[in-house]
Amino acid sequence: LEDLALRHTAYGVRPEDYAPVADALSTMIQTCCRSMPDPDCSAAWMSAYQHLADTMIALGYPHDDMENVPQAS
Repeated sequence: LEDLALRHTAYGVRPEDYAPVADALSTMIQTCCRSMPDPDCSAAWMSAYQHLADTMIALGYPHDDMENVPQAS
């Protein structure tokens, strides 16, 4: 995961870029899972993504102040 985070950083991905991806993931889950509306499943996906994003941000930007990074809505 550290290698992936460092590659994202090298590509120019900034911590604030992760929130729009989370929003897109949420929309995709809602769109693709209309026939199986399960709020627990959606919440689990979003929790997993947020954990992944938080970890990658911490690894890719260990010295940045993360208090002001937007979270997924």
